[in-house]
Amino acid sequence: MKVNFTKTALVTLVNLAGFGAPLVAQSFINEIKSPYLMTGSTFNLSVESSSHDFNPSGTDSLHATIPTFCYNRVGQPNPTPMTYLGPTMVWERTAPGQQIQINVTNNLNQRTTVHWHGANINAEDDGGPHEQFNPGGSFNPDFPVLETPSTMWYHSHLMDSTVVQVVKGLAGMIIVRDPNDNLEALLPHDYDMNDFPMHLHIFFSNLFQFLSIKLQVIQFL
Repeated sequence: MKVNFTKTALVTLVNLAGFGAPLVAQSFINEIKSPYLMTGSTFNLSVESSSHDFNPSGTDSLHATIPTFCYNRVGQPNPTPMTYLGPTMVWERTAPGQQIQINVTNNLNQRTTVHWHGANINAEDDGGPHEQFNPGGSFNPDFPVLETPSTMWYHSHLMDSTVVQVVKGLAGMIIVRDPNDNLEALLPHDYDMNDFPMHLHIFFSNLFQFLSIKLQVIQFL
């Protein structure tokens, strides 16, 4: 860590002193779109097949339309198309035991589940591998919001297919808010302005690749 920091500091000092090439901000050719927000006490999710181009303005091999999965492809409640991932849900904890209802419809041609990762809920509403539902089927959990303000995520948890379905797009974010929390007024809440959702999906083809990346992260930290 000390070596990496020293190298970084040296390069910075050299550029500031005018001995190196001028620092130029990287230019981006694609707009970074954020999943739209869903609020309220009832959330309707449709699990669907779609297609997505991760580099629509580019000219390299990444400029290609590939099959994906998503939640709410047509966009609800406003016409915001989702061709990858799902909308960001805001769970408001306005009172102790505040209930929410989630209605999920499976419009894929395969089974799936929807798991609320990090949520403190009953097993029957958890959406784990034991609660898969078939094409055309639905999953309708309702439960109280017990979490303190936090960021969580929801995703497919289908046995033996979790990684495939998540990488193809079956994931989304959950923001838990409590207007009575002491830090509520101190934190940024302007979604997509000063409060940005960020999904990092990394697919490991084997154990050695996973360990290699993990060691690089540890070294960076």
